Formats: sequence, C-alpha cells, structure tokens
Amino acid sequence: MTKSAATLSRRAILLTLGAAATAPLIPSAFAAEPAIIPMARKEAFAYVRGIRVPYISEAQETVLRNSAGEARASIFGASYIARNQKAADRPVTFFFNGGPGGASWPLHSTLSPRKFAKADNGRGFAIVNNEDSPIDCSDLVFIDAPGTGYSRFFTDDAKPEYWGVEQDASGVAAYIEDWLKRHKRQKSPVYIAGESYGGTRTAQLLRILGLRENPVNIAGCILISPTVDPTGSAQIDGIDMQVISLPTLAAVARWYGKGAYTQHPVADVADMATEYANTQYAAALASLDTLSNAEKQALAARLSDFIGLSPELIIRQDYRISTQDFSNTLLSSDGLLTKMSDGRGSYPAPKEGDDSSLMSQADGYDLHEAILSLLNEELGYSSTNIYQRNPLEASQNWNHEITQTPARMDRVAEAMAAKRPDFRMLLLAGRFDLIIPYRLPMTVLEQANLPDGAYNYALYSAGHAIPDDEIARAVATDDMRAFYRGQKVSRS
Repeated sequence: MTKSAATLSRRAILLTLGAAATAPLIPSAFAAEPAIIPMARKEAFAYVRGIRVPYISEAQETVLRNSAGEARASIFGASYIARNQKAADRPVTFFFNGGPGGASWPLHSTLSPRKFAKADNGRGFAIVNNEDSPIDCSDLVFIDAPGTGYSRFFTDDAKPEYWGVEQDASGVAAYIEDWLKRHKRQKSPVYIAGESYGGTRTAQLLRILGLRENPVNIAGCILISPTVDPTGSAQIDGIDMQVISLPTLAAVARWYGKGAYTQHPVADVADMATEYANTQYAAALASLDTLSNAEKQALAARLSDFIGLSPELIIRQDYRISTQDFSNTLLSSDGLLTKMSDGRGSYPAPKEGDDSSLMSQADGYDLHEAILSLLNEELGYSSTNIYQRNPLEASQNWNHEITQTPARMDRVAEAMAAKRPDFRMLLLAGRFDLIIPYRLPMTVLEQANLPDGAYNYALYSAGHAIPDDEIARAVATDDMRAFYRGQKVSRS
C-alpha cells in the first residue's frame, strides 16, 4: 500500500446519518453503504459545583471514506453541548484515551455529566450526576477512534489505513473538522485533551489542524499522563529514563513504608529523589565504568534508601531498575505485584493468559454492562454492534513510523506558540503512575521554549488514570476550570 493510500486524505468525505440536513448522502459506485444507526439526541441537565447546566447529548457514528469515496471505517462520538450558551464564544473540548487502540470510555465515564456509581440495586451500579464534569466550562466530545468502542472498520483491509501514529491522527482530525462544521462551531475555542497514548495523538492533531495555513481555532490542549515522544525513546535529549523514573519509584516505595525515608511525607521523598536523580545519580550512570567498587556500593545503598529494594538486587540490575522490574519486585515477598497503573495498588501475580486491561468488575459491578448502560440507556444509542474495549490487536499492529515533523510534544508546542501566541497547555500527572512516570512529560515540556504562562502543570496523589481517582478528579477538574478561564495552574 502506498503512503498516500495508507494515510487518510485531508479531502476525505465524512458522512453522518442524522446530519442529513447539512450533508446529503453521496451516491457510491462501490458496495452497498454500511448500515448506520441514526443519531441519538436528548435534552438533560447536570448540577456542577452547585450550578444547573442544561445540555443536549448526541451520540452518533460518522463514516470515514478514502479519497476514492469508499466507506472504510467509522468514528463513534458522544457529545455534550450546553444549552442557552453563546456557541461562538464557548470552548469545545475533544477527549480521547490511549492504548493505542483504546476506547474513550474511561474519560467519558468520569468527565461527562453522568458517571458510574456503586449502588445496591441488583446490578451493583447506577448512572448518576457527575458534579466534577467540566460541562460548565466547555462542551465535551468523547471520541472512539476506528476499531474502538462502537467505531468500526467496514473491511479488515482498512485497518492499516488507521492503525498508525499519522494514520490514526488523520482520521481523528477529519472527524473533528466535520464535527465543528456540522455544529457551526468553527469560531469556537477548541481544546484537544488526550490521556496516555492520547498525548501522541494530541501532538499529531496540533500539527495537522493547528500548524497548517488555515488552522482550526485551537486554543490549547490538556495532557493527562501523556506519552510525549512517539518514537518511544528510552532517552529524552540524553536524559536517562532511570533518572526520570526514580522519583516515582521512591514515592511508591514510601507509600508502602519501604526504604529509609518512612518518616517523611511522600511528596518530600519524591522531591529528594528528584534532586538526587538529576545530580548524583545521573552523574554516576554517565560514568559507571569508572566508579570504584566502594563508590558502586555507595550508589546501590543510596538507591536502596529511595526505592526499598536490596542493594544486592540493584547491583545485579546494573544500578538500573525499570518500572516493570520494580512493579514485579517491590512486594514479591508477599506474592504480590505492584500495579503499573497506580503503584498504591497491588494484586496477586496473574495466571498465564489473564488480561488485566479488560477487568470485568469495578467496585463489585460489571464494568462492561455499566459502559453499555451509559451509552444505550442514558444517551439512547441502541446498537447491535459489539462494543470493543480490547486494544491488543491495534497495539500489536500499530505503525509507529513518523514522516511529518514536528512530532514530539515540546517541539509541536513551540511551533503552536509561535503561530498562535495565546496557545496554552495543561499537564495533569499522577505521582504514583508507573506506566508514564510523571517526570517524563514534565521534563520534556520544561524543555519547550514557551511564553510565560503557556505551560501549566499539576501533580496529584493519583496513578495513571487521574479522573478515576475521586479525590484527584475533583481537584483536577477544578484545575481544568481555571485553565479554561485563562488562569495560571501550577500544583506540585
């Protein structure tokens, strides 16, 4: 397949059933059109921070076509649009999760006006008002990329056209443009919000939509525990990942009362580890071959003080403990693994074939049933299609090739700020995240040459999925509100 065929054309035609008033179906010379479920539309209201917010919810599937007019895939989106607001001035935020290949349900179920809650009602859960939803400050659109959630491929050979860093972003960019056009919101301030791999997608969307000659009106982005380097490099401009991850390992070890600093607050231990990592540890790793035995013993002992593993193990690992090795080892004497998604949690070592990414239970109820309840019952979107949560196939077949630059988030942010001086970004990171240690995105974004106030960050006592933590979510969404209002956000 040629590059031009594999990458969705910017002239791709997007057709949405339910939008017939604005975009009539274009006859196709190809196979019969795929059956698309009509848009579900409801009026409702939410109570957020004591304010009643009337809104309209929309759930619909949008068809993506290639340049030849063939229906190749679809994107399912759930929108929450405030009523009685001046649309041209009101922000609209496009949210998505990571994977790659993951559906947007984690952000959808924690940031939309309705959320899951444990309940004694036979099913074990209820869908209730979400007082933390940022619907009071922005309209919200939750996007499932092709092959995730209710989004589909209409033929298997279409998968390579969307499963890739640039291919994926092109399809999502086309969806965003179509949404803005159909809702007549081209003048509204647009925000892009991505969690985990969504950070890589966000950088690509900023490049595609924000850096072109006639850009979309992108006011900023919100990065939640984001990937920032699409190449997956183990180094960031020469900074070793072991240096970057040490503060997170130290915070998790302190949480379990391990290491030499059990009398210090977690935040203080993490700050001490940051200072040590950036100075003595970084210098030791750079000159490891020249260190004496005594110096190596001292290095192992100091690392042990921070991360709670034995000096002997640290020496055997050549003074480099990956987050995965740490997860496997910290609680091994108790037969437990530390959760990568949130180091404060632990679980027995899984049996072969287990897939922890598809846990069916959450707080005692069936998670998949709750997701379908939100979409089918609350939004009124009835579908016989399978709701896809498993990102495994997409992740295994993802095309990581980068042909267009800039690609890394700090470089994209610099280019955006140069083109649009009022562009702003907000980083939300969890102190106990072993998947993406918080110092990784912080280190990258600190290197960006941005105007004062353009880069905002907040660090929480949370793991990878910050909105999943009820305490952190309440604080984080208030930080998002301040960000939307143009206020400086800085929380460590």
